[in-house]
Amino acid sequence: MSPPNKANAHFLKSSVEPTNAPHLTAVARFVKAVGLAGDLKVELLCDGPDRLRGLSDIWIGRSAESAFPAKISEVRVQGNGVLVRIESWRDRSKSEQHRGAFIFVQEADTVRPKRGTVRIDDLIGCEVKSEDGIPLGVIREVYSLPGGDAWGVWTGSQEVLVPAVKHWIRSVDIKRRRVVVARTEGLFE
Repeated sequence: MSPPNKANAHFLKSSVEPTNAPHLTAVARFVKAVGLAGDLKVELLCDGPDRLRGLSDIWIGRSAESAFPAKISEVRVQGNGVLVRIESWRDRSKSEQHRGAFIFVQEADTVRPKRGTVRIDDLIGCEVKSEDGIPLGVIREVYSLPGGDAWGVWTGSQEVLVPAVKHWIRSVDIKRRRVVVARTEGLFE
């Protein structure tokens, strides 16, 4: 079985020197180059292609720390995929070099999440407690799995995957950086 996909792109490592970039949030990941002009098929990490259409200034990189500024010139839906064209890229080889990289936006360009949802970046680092106040760990990863999202909670000795569903999650307080989960025997032992 292959490991789960990591949805929190900003934790990926890069050998590139960091920039002085502002806080960035991943909105898409480059999957592959398409065509001779260097269009890129992307995996969306946001609500939909319209989110990308509203952007001009973006950052591209394998991590937020290594990202460089760029501009989107075109976004289009083709079949079941979304294609993006970067303004200064004119050929497939440039696009191939950045396969697996992410499109980031500055925090000021992020869309406020819909009521009842939270951004992945906001969850990372939140303390997790049981309903009776016992500290259980810290959210370090968010995984997109076939059965739904799961939060990777680091207990100090192991990672525990908590399904991101109402049955398990009692409350999420982003301002206090705290999540309360149902205490289920055997899950955190």
